[in-house]
Amino acid sequence: MTHTATVALATQEVLERAKRFFAERIPHVAAFVEREGPGFLVLRGQGGEEVVFSVRADGGGGGGGGGRSHAGAGIDPVLRPSGGPVLLDPAACLRRGGRMTAVEARIPVRVMVTDVWDQIPLAVAPTTTIAELKRQALTEALKRDGIPLRDYVVKFRGAQVLDEGTTLAALGAGPNSPFIVLPARRQPVR
Repeated sequence: MTHTATVALATQEVLERAKRFFAERIPHVAAFVEREGPGFLVLRGQGGEEVVFSVRADGGGGGGGGGRSHAGAGIDPVLRPSGGPVLLDPAACLRRGGRMTAVEARIPVRVMVTDVWDQIPLAVAPTTTIAELKRQALTEALKRDGIPLRDYVVKFRGAQVLDEGTTLAALGAGPNSPFIVLPARRQPVR
C-alpha cells in the first residue's frame, strides 16, 4: 500500500515527526527506526511490519498534484506488512494545511458467550476496559440491552478477571485474544 501526500513542512521535519509519531503514539504497536538517511526513513514495527518514508522537496505548482500552490515536502510512505496487519493508517486530508490524522488502532478479539454458546468477534481499542468488552459481547450475543452485567464474569487465559476496569492492553491481550463471558453463578442442569 502506498500513500503519497504533500505537506507544508521541511523534509527533515517530516521525518522527525514520523519518528516521534510511530515511537510515542500507541506504545504497544510502535515502530522504531531501522534505517535512515537523507530523504528516507525505514521504521520496523513489533509485529514485523515495515513503514518506509521517502521524502523529497517539492517546488509546488507542478503537474499531477491538483495544482498545489505552496512549496512543501512530498511524502511517499510505503507500508509493507511482513508478519501481521499494519494497524496504523496514515491516510490524511493533506491538501488543507498538511495535517495527518491518526486512526485509533483496533484489535480483533473473540468472546465466547456461554449463555448462547456462540463466539462473538469484536474489534476494540486496546484502551477498552473489560467491563465495556463484556457489555458489547453480551449485547451482541443476547440481542438486547439492559443485561445485568454484574451477573456475568469474564475469563482471560483461564482465569477470572477480577478488576473489570482493567484495559485490554494492561492484560496483555493481542489480536485474536480469546475471552469467555459466563454467568457468575453456576447454572442448574435441567
